[in-house]
Amino acid sequence: MVSARRGPKPVKASKQATNLQQAFAQAVQEMRARRFAEADALCRHILKADMLHKDAMHLRGIIAFQAGDGDLAIKRMLDLAALSPKDAMVWNDLGMFHHALGRHQAAAGYLHKALALDPKLAGAHLNLGNVQNACGDLRKAEASYKRALKYQPALAGALNNLIDVQLRLAAPEAAENTARDFVRMAPNLARSHVQLAKALDHLGRHRDAAAAFEQALKLNPDDVRVWMDYAASLANEGQIDAAIAACRKVIGLKPDYVPAYGKLALLAKPGPDAAELERMRQLLANPALSAADQTTLHFALGKVLEDARDFGPAFEHVLAANKLKRAQLTYDPSATEKLFADIKSTFSAELIASFAGAGLDEATPIFVLGLPRSGTSLVEQILSSHPEVAGAGELPELRNQIDALCDDLVSPDFARLMRKVTPLQLQAMGQRYLARLRTFSAEARHIVDKVPANFMFAGLIRIVFPKAIIVHCRRNLLDTSLSMFKTHFGDGAVLHSYDMAELGRYCRLYQDLMAHWHQVMPGVIYDIDYEKLVADQEGETRRLLAACGLDWSDACLDFFNTSRPVRTASIAQVRQPIYNKSVGIAERYGAALDPLLEALEG
Repeated sequence: MVSARRGPKPVKASKQATNLQQAFAQAVQEMRARRFAEADALCRHILKADMLHKDAMHLRGIIAFQAGDGDLAIKRMLDLAALSPKDAMVWNDLGMFHHALGRHQAAAGYLHKALALDPKLAGAHLNLGNVQNACGDLRKAEASYKRALKYQPALAGALNNLIDVQLRLAAPEAAENTARDFVRMAPNLARSHVQLAKALDHLGRHRDAAAAFEQALKLNPDDVRVWMDYAASLANEGQIDAAIAACRKVIGLKPDYVPAYGKLALLAKPGPDAAELERMRQLLANPALSAADQTTLHFALGKVLEDARDFGPAFEHVLAANKLKRAQLTYDPSATEKLFADIKSTFSAELIASFAGAGLDEATPIFVLGLPRSGTSLVEQILSSHPEVAGAGELPELRNQIDALCDDLVSPDFARLMRKVTPLQLQAMGQRYLARLRTFSAEARHIVDKVPANFMFAGLIRIVFPKAIIVHCRRNLLDTSLSMFKTHFGDGAVLHSYDMAELGRYCRLYQDLMAHWHQVMPGVIYDIDYEKLVADQEGETRRLLAACGLDWSDACLDFFNTSRPVRTASIAQVRQPIYNKSVGIAERYGAALDPLLEALEG
């Protein structure tokens, strides 16, 4: 977030004014040195001499915020707002403070007020984009970042965050263009080269991405964030050993850098060594550790201990991780339940039949869907190993296009969208989706779109792409749910998985909706069971390929040797031959899973 704290204003050269100006400049220096008590004391000295010294009041708000007292920062800034209600920068900082405390709705309100007073305040556009980004409104965040850059083209935060959003929107070409602007604006900033590397990585230009990472490390060889981004890129490309080495480089540079331990636990076999494990425990014992870092360490230790077959202590860490994570999120199970009910009531067999002939004559997409951790990454990797198939990974484009159409038609969700959408509008949406899909391969006969949550859109997929193949991955529901509960998903993803009751409730909704799709679209969806696949790899692979209209290819059995990026929680698993150690894993936890089992059984 961007603070609008201002430097000292010019004042008349009286002795008192000069002294106050000097005191204020010193307060700023003390704050930048993180000597907050000294900075605040100087501000109080200024206000004793001039109780309406607005810059000192403003700085006290910033000091409280940087010292970690968000509520005090808000109180101080509200006092200033009462004196300066037309000061856009004050409202901007109030928005920043509320966002930092997770109060996104209030933050957006303050930022809109700042922009109503000063529409050209680039920092407020950036901060609003950050709020929208945190809420998952990626299109709105993208627009806000672009407005910030319109008024301040070299604003590094806006350039950096715009690239991240463009990558999440599956627009790596746009991200590359923004990243090259970033490099031009800040050629000596390591972060600009990192962002270029990430965009190039998404475009499959791995050699160019490696060169950009090397340039970033040349500029700042001890920047742990650069090393972590490099580790993520290496892991995505299947260079697991190199990624592990990069994580250990980070630990060598900064032994208390928690994200490195989280990544190491995900990648390393047999896991962190004894010294690393002890360091993780020491870090977790630090009462000053942030909730986010505690969450990461608990998830990491849960995985490491499960890998060591120490299931009791492993689950204690998993429970602690989920409790912490759930407290950081806003999730409404009743809203999810209503959405699923609306989907079922809207997408009847009659409605789907009424759109017959409205879809595109196009068989390129293969949609692989289901619950997370049900084998979707494995199935995509098998299919993408076929010489006639390319993989697009977890491509958000379908959801992006649906959301854009909902915005255009002022529909709150895609279920109610069907009441007003026309066949031509659906076709145009489908064409835009296909154009994005084809950027992954111009020649492949099929391209796999593996977004598990696309199971919600199966009816719409059938309408828009009647010739598309839909593969539904199934796995023992208790094993799947447990695997989700043990996984630290990305920010804003799989919000229902951090509480056993909410997770079980969601999984029942999923089962019910999949039964609905099979009822209203009989024979359309091909089900593949994870347990059968790991028990009979060749037989199930042959049946899968036949369902997709593909001839046999031996490469599909050697899927773990296929070179392609993988950016999911299964990043390490799909680089290994099929194994069955995860089948029936829930049995190892016994009564600890009773709340989850009760929720699944309803």
